[in-house]
Amino acid sequence: QHVQTVDGQSFVPVLKGVALPTRPLFWHYPNEWGPKGPGIGSFSAIRYEDWKLIYFHSQQQFELYNLSQDIGEQHNLFFQQQERAKQLVTLLNTHLQQVDAQMPYYKKTQQQVPFPLLVFEQQWTKKTNPYK
Repeated sequence: QHVQTVDGQSFVPVLKGVALPTRPLFWHYPNEWGPKGPGIGSFSAIRYEDWKLIYFHSQQQFELYNLSQDIGEQHNLFFQQQERAKQLVTLLNTHLQQVDAQMPYYKKTQQQVPFPLLVFEQQWTKKTNPYK
């Protein structure tokens, strides 16, 4: 009996020279590793095809990278690739809700960090770059 759904798949076909279908990979890290840890803040991310989108919880900010052209994640394309960003934000948001992912809370306000789609929609209705 499994405690949670197993979402992996066999890679035996790859060993036999058959490509696996492309599927998104998700990361969800709702905890802070503060000053005594490696300094990693809470985030959720998706990798799909050549693209990686990161949603930083505490800042409510996004980064988008084309890993086939920028493996070092140096050029954030979030504002240049709005349609791709929306696609990945939607996939990430759907996944987080389907798995009932725990979102962190802000210590000062005790408010829960919103899911990424809500933040994305709020930022793009303003039609400005909120990170400037």
